[in-house]
Amino acid sequence: MQSRGLLLAAGVGALMLFVITNVPARLGVDLLRSAGVQAGSASGTLWRGEVASLRVAGLGLGRTRWVLHPLSLLTGRLSADIDTELPGGFIRGRAEAGLGGRLALIETEAASPLSNLAPLLGLPIAGGEANASIQRLVVEDNWPTVAVAELRVGNLPLALPGMMPEPGAIGSFAAVFDLPELAAGDPLVGELRDLGGALEIDGNISLSPPNNYDIAGLLKPRDSAPPSLTQGLVLFGPEDAQGRREFSLSGSF
Repeated sequence: MQSRGLLLAAGVGALMLFVITNVPARLGVDLLRSAGVQAGSASGTLWRGEVASLRVAGLGLGRTRWVLHPLSLLTGRLSADIDTELPGGFIRGRAEAGLGGRLALIETEAASPLSNLAPLLGLPIAGGEANASIQRLVVEDNWPTVAVAELRVGNLPLALPGMMPEPGAIGSFAAVFDLPELAAGDPLVGELRDLGGALEIDGNISLSPPNNYDIAGLLKPRDSAPPSLTQGLVLFGPEDAQGRREFSLSGSF
């Protein structure tokens, strides 16, 4: 009886391996489309293949290669190591797509010029770069239910409204999210900190559905900040005892 069970398991495993290594990649792309992902033409196999283009949550991606984790199919998920091209950047890590539109990124790194993200964010960004280290991000019904990640922007030109950035008016910042569990529609609240540059910043960032943001905290110019930037900060109100001023920004993207 035991030997029959082992033979049956071996047969099922062999059949599964045969299917995965021979089925065209387009069948896996069809599963992505059922999860709400727009996908271009595919080549290769379900095990190892590539797709010409993807569009996820409004973000257009270039050629994407994957190597499938076969056992994930037994749990109703499509899980794979991915390598995606962006203009001037990349996304590399593990992606999962499940039934009901559930999408996840796990142990994923990404980089892109900020100019690529300007249309998505609806902000006039002329320079700088973005990086992300995502430990785990799960999206269901177009909103995260898990967000453990650090998002960074570097070499961002800084200028007050109506002013042009000056040499030396550069900032680098990070938003850190540590939210292992979120109820549907809960805001994403993270810590905002600076990584060097003309301004010291300490604050919080809150993202709420559908596409709203609120940023608030304290800022202070460093000695390296251009005089025009330092003088312009008086618009934010009086300084505290440490030379910091309160600021707040809100809007949508």
